[in-house]
Amino acid sequence: MINRKILESAIFIVTIIVSIVFIPILFGFLSSSSMAESNNKVEKVKNKKLVDVVNLKEVEVYISKENKVEKVPLEEYVLSVVSSEMPATFHEEALKAQSILARTFVINKLITGCNNIKEGNICDTTHCQAYLNINERKKAWGKEGDEYLKKLKKVVKETEGKVLAYNDQLVKYPQYFSTSSGNTEDAVAVFSEDVPYLKSVESPGEEISPKYESEISISISDFKSKIKKYIPNSDLGNNINEEVKILSRNTGGTVDDIKIGDATIKGKEFRKIFGLNSANFTLEVLEDKINIKCLGYGHGVGMSQWGANVMAKEGSKYDEILEHYFKGSKIEESNEVLIG
Repeated sequence: MINRKILESAIFIVTIIVSIVFIPILFGFLSSSSMAESNNKVEKVKNKKLVDVVNLKEVEVYISKENKVEKVPLEEYVLSVVSSEMPATFHEEALKAQSILARTFVINKLITGCNNIKEGNICDTTHCQAYLNINERKKAWGKEGDEYLKKLKKVVKETEGKVLAYNDQLVKYPQYFSTSSGNTEDAVAVFSEDVPYLKSVESPGEEISPKYESEISISISDFKSKIKKYIPNSDLGNNINEEVKILSRNTGGTVDDIKIGDATIKGKEFRKIFGLNSANFTLEVLEDKINIKCLGYGHGVGMSQWGANVMAKEGSKYDEILEHYFKGSKIEESNEVLIG
């Protein structure tokens, strides 16, 4: 009989390899409450220079599996995150854009901390940013390990110290996600906060992503059971085709409001209930089941990773990619920007 620990380790490694090579890991979802909490902490040091408030050389990472905090050089942390959050096969300019967002994000956490942990600045899960020790990551890459590591080290080195800024202040919400439906979404539609640099933009060419389209089928009885569990006041009857309707969509195409019987909920809530890849979905009600078709993968706000790769392949540089997805932003040196 195979030792259980060995089997679990093997499954873990295979999962990592698949996620690294083929599909970007989903970036943590910002809740409205976590945004408000971050804003409160930032207000205390607003307009001060970053370099005067935080140590830009090191980050304390909470390693969840080991329940401990590791002190990691900041640029090494960025390298590990880029290797975790974006396939190493992507174009160098897309990886550079990812590096700057990863650095911008972790520096924000040096200011605000992570509300899921008691120690350290940031956790190692997608609640913040996926992080795995670079040596472990290299092993997971297998025979391409040396090649990928060399490529990513070059990418991170060429962006060292650079962050995304808006009006000379550090961008607080350097959001990114896997795959768009052809457009990104306004921040206000997803996070309930209007952020001037997080507006819906076009992001063409992403049909090549393995997560561009997805579909689930659910029986009418299972659909009604799930709805009753999460929306007890919906009072669904037997005429699902009339009782379940998409009422409106947001600028980027995600569902805004959807009618469920006597209740009306947000598309992002419906997505959560059914574990959908995105909130850009359509419904097809048949006699005994409902087909739910989705476009895109992730929350849809900020930089689409597959979209960034398309732009890079078409000749865009990393600064052009970031300026496209974060309107009005620009890249600056971390020791020069202010806290905003």
